[in-house]
Amino acid sequence: MNDRMPITFCRILRGVTVCYVIVLTILLEMPAAVRAENPVPPARGYEHLITFTLLGVLVELGRRQKSFLFVLILLSVYSVGTEIVQGCLSPICHRTCDTQDLIQDIAGILLGLFAGWGGKQTAGRSSSR
Repeated sequence: MNDRMPITFCRILRGVTVCYVIVLTILLEMPAAVRAENPVPPARGYEHLITFTLLGVLVELGRRQKSFLFVLILLSVYSVGTEIVQGCLSPICHRTCDTQDLIQDIAGILLGLFAGWGGKQTAGRSSSR
């Protein structure tokens, strides 16, 4: 258990993380035609960085006894897997396996994990005062 956060909060956070991963997976595998009808212009070009940063923060805040490296590898495998699925489904969904997306995914995961870790450290210092 994360000693800096109450059990209930961590359970809720893990539930939110699971829901986020489900929604993220659906959005990442959504056909390009559907995405073109509903674009999100402000984040254009950075949507992978932003979404995977949020994923990293959620996972790190809810992380219990798993090592940082294990979580980093697990999220990286998820990222690579979603890109491979996009590549395999390209004839159907008109999506591609894009190296730039993968780089943004991994950068977002790292940024999110470190931001979540920093948030836990800050919360620990402020609660011990």
